Amino acid sequence: MFMQRIENADTVIARPRPLALKLGAGFLFLCLSAVIGPIWLAACALWFAGGALVRGLGALAVQAWRTMIWAGEVVVGR
Repeated sequence: MFMQRIENADTVIARPRPLALKLGAGFLFLCLSAVIGPIWLAACALWFAGGALVRGLGALAVQAWRTMIWAGEVVVGR
């Protein structure tokens, strides 16, 4: 069985990254988020509005069908 050497967290310490790299990556991430975020929110809003419209039209069609059946039963009887 292969056994790896157990290392303590004290011995495995990541090399600190340069501050300029962190600032540049953070700035790039925020710029991309500012461009992509509103597009994503608009797409989600359209998706939810479309879903609500389809469900609403479906419910309206069922209600119209039941109303016509009820009206026919009122006139003709069951």
